Amino acid sequence: MSQNTGGDVPILDNIIQKTALVKQNMQALDLQVRSIGDQIPAVADLDAGRILSDSVGDWNQRFQLILNQLEEMNGRVIGVRNQLIQTGSDSVQTANS
Repeated sequence: MSQNTGGDVPILDNIIQKTALVKQNMQALDLQVRSIGDQIPAVADLDAGRILSDSVGDWNQRFQLILNQLEEMNGRVIGVRNQLIQTGSDSVQTANS
């Protein structure tokens, strides 16, 4: 990264905001998938019902993994952002000393 980190912070802020938005959208989608899962017992004896049940089970496992990875990524980006801000503050303080 360049010495001038001021331009990087807005980019990181955008990543943080977009990741939070994706997380919200994923959670809304998860609610829809879970509502489908609630309807599966009505067709569970059919092949399609078993396939749907398996798919919802896969979704539930993968959804949590993806959500955890999004949260971890956002945490790392927040850490980098905070470090850039701190480094920028330290640079300004050093320059003013």
